[in-house]
Amino acid sequence: MEMHEVYKAAIERSAYAYAYYRIELDAEDKPEDYVYLDVNAAFERLTGFPRSQVVGRRVSEVLPHLREDDFDWIAVYGAVALGAKEREFERFIPARGRWYRIHVFSPERLYFVTTFQDITAQKAAEESLLEQAIALSERVKEMRLLIRFSRLAQEDGIGLDELLARTAALIPEAFQRPSLTVARIRLRGMEYSSEDSSLSPGGAGGDKLALTASCSINEGIRVFGEFCGEINVSLAAWRPADGELAFLPEEESILAMLALSIARFIEKAETEAERKRSEDRFRRYVDDAPDGIFVVDNDGRYREVNPAACAMLGYSQAELLGLSIPQILAPSSAETGLSAFAALKEHGKDSRELELLAKDGRILTVGLSSVALTDGRFMSFCKDISDRIRAEEKLELYYRAINALDQAVVITDADGRILELNWAFARLYGYGLDEAIGQTPRVLNPGRDVYRNLGYSDDDYDTLFEGMWKAMKDPKRGTWEGVVINKRKDGALVWAKLHLNAVYDGSGNVQYLIGLPFDISESRKREQIDKIELYSTIASLAELRDSETGNHMRRVGILAKLLAKNLGMPEKYCDDIEVFAPMHDIGKVGIMDSILLAERKLTPEEWAEMQKHTVLGYNIVKGKKELDMVAAITLRHHERFDGSGYPGGLAGEAIPFSARITAIIDVYDALRSERPYKRAWTHAAAVSEIRAFSGTHFDPRIVACFLTLETSFASIYDELS
Repeated sequence: MEMHEVYKAAIERSAYAYAYYRIELDAEDKPEDYVYLDVNAAFERLTGFPRSQVVGRRVSEVLPHLREDDFDWIAVYGAVALGAKEREFERFIPARGRWYRIHVFSPERLYFVTTFQDITAQKAAEESLLEQAIALSERVKEMRLLIRFSRLAQEDGIGLDELLARTAALIPEAFQRPSLTVARIRLRGMEYSSEDSSLSPGGAGGDKLALTASCSINEGIRVFGEFCGEINVSLAAWRPADGELAFLPEEESILAMLALSIARFIEKAETEAERKRSEDRFRRYVDDAPDGIFVVDNDGRYREVNPAACAMLGYSQAELLGLSIPQILAPSSAETGLSAFAALKEHGKDSRELELLAKDGRILTVGLSSVALTDGRFMSFCKDISDRIRAEEKLELYYRAINALDQAVVITDADGRILELNWAFARLYGYGLDEAIGQTPRVLNPGRDVYRNLGYSDDDYDTLFEGMWKAMKDPKRGTWEGVVINKRKDGALVWAKLHLNAVYDGSGNVQYLIGLPFDISESRKREQIDKIELYSTIASLAELRDSETGNHMRRVGILAKLLAKNLGMPEKYCDDIEVFAPMHDIGKVGIMDSILLAERKLTPEEWAEMQKHTVLGYNIVKGKKELDMVAAITLRHHERFDGSGYPGGLAGEAIPFSARITAIIDVYDALRSERPYKRAWTHAAAVSEIRAFSGTHFDPRIVACFLTLETSFASIYDELS
């Protein structure tokens, strides 16, 4: 096998995308475009462009939007083609969503070569790219026409004109009616015909017979994908009988194969000069390839190696060419390596990972992709993947460590799809490991309604999650911490303190999210219980001053919750008002006993002093966000719907809703209770009184709800009297 064939095979089978170009200059000798002259299979796969759609075409035709890129490809490549030093640079290609390392050099003026390496995952190709050989169809080797054409094409010194003329003469013999068959090959303005004087009535001499237009078939000739001619076969002076075919399907197939063979001959002829010129180019590519390239004979002895192979193993070229495969295999891969070579000889290709022994004793883990060459030798592409293997081992160690943690951990992609999670996370939320992979953490979100029912406003909900994602998208922050409400698979709610961290790519875009949820449900329940106990203690301060009001406050809490619930308020609101409504009179701790405990009607001055308990209570609890409802109730539960109440004379919707509810409950319970200065009212009388003051003292909507619940009010009052 000739060296240039070895180099060509190396290019075609390379894991790197390769392309060869010619720069085009404008009138001022400045680069304005470039033309694809050759590409390899890796280029086709990487770009998605078949060779036939790019070779011979300008880049402005293949990539019409190229000039819109902020990177001036034509200027950079043009500079190298006109003599600048070779360059290597990395670019992110948005259309592919990948990063590539691009190497460009010029073998001669006006020409340049690029190689592309996908460096997104830092992985080399693990199997060789086999040349997709374009061969003549051999479905029916006995077809004499194709065989004879093949022999003609192989004759030394035969030119295209002679080949097509002789081929046109051969075509009729391949058809079922050779004496009536006329073949013409038209190519780029030239015509080659089989027609001669034998086609006449009765034999030689005479006029040529007219062709029957309906008895004709054509097959286009496409060279490098472009139409440039056709083969036409016609029958002269022939009329088909019923059901008789002018041409057999096999004949049409032969014609198609012949057109393809002619196209391949033309392509081969037109590229031969370029093939010869490319030998140095291929040699340089192999020599400059960053990965090791080896050629061994059938006995496993090294016959060709490139500089990268020598550098990888620490040998000189002369030293390495004196070795065989077993001599560079690490002991751990001795058996596997020999098995790989046996498989290569049997199957013609092989890919696997092995450990090699360098000259200095280092052990290298490599990815080896090998193919059989046509001369009985074998070519291997060798990539040092030691760093990748070590990285994978570290990742495995990290993964085991994460799974051993009691702390829940979840890792998602930028769209929130779960990529990894540990057992602690699975246990916390009740999902299996495989069940959760591919889901998004949104399955843990119980939804806006649940948040609203637990006391969050819509603004609170939006602020919570918008703040979370805003922090994640900002590389300057990249972390977020807050309390969220999650939902287990079984529907149970989990209060979680969530630590969220973002991992960004080189462009500052979110690549991964790492979540660490801490279950604080129990501590939150304990906190709520502690708060309730505290608030109850505060409320009991008023009881200590006036024993007659103790049951009054307990009833107020229960009745306020009942009324709030039937008014459609969220669950948390109802729980809160049950705790906070009994605190409505805590300001009475600041009222003198002579007034608070008086068993008579108060004087105007004493009544004015008594009214101060609303402001006193407000001053006790104001400024504490968790006591906002208490503050509203203590200050406003004596306001009236028509504005005639105290201390501020507020009216209608200006009075806090919680205070409007408490006002009705307070009055109902006070009317039903006996005081030193009055007798207890009956339930019916109390209800009648509240109905009478609907719209003046009380909110009509709340009164209407109260009236639907009056039976429950009576029962609760009686039970807690």
